[in-house]
Amino acid sequence: MPRLFSTVTFNWENAAASYLFLLSKIPGEGIGTVVQTGWTLCFEAYFYALFAILLNGHRKYFLIGLGVIFAAGTILGAVAGSVPPFATVATNPILFEFLFGAVRGFLFIKGRCLPHPAAIAAVILALCC
Repeated sequence: MPRLFSTVTFNWENAAASYLFLLSKIPGEGIGTVVQTGWTLCFEAYFYALFAILLNGHRKYFLIGLGVIFAAGTILGAVAGSVPPFATVATNPILFEFLFGAVRGFLFIKGRCLPHPAAIAAVILALCC
């Protein structure tokens, strides 16, 4: 019942796109999903699909590959200006937050951590940004 969450008018195209984790043009709302907060799942699905694909390659190139794909998408989005609604996930700079999380995860697995003062400074810097 989308009307419980927003002013989105239900139609099958938007519902199908939402179930497939694709963003679509919502009349009167812009680009999104039937349920307003569903856009986040579209980004997660894209990230984890790439994550699964890249895990089939050599781990040495995983982060580089992820960074290259995200950078290429962001540059393509900036150059193209307008992309279809479903492609906005692949061209949004917010993907770099997923990359930074993956970098942090790999560093943690390798036992590398920031010294306590540097970690506090990093948190303060992130909050300021």
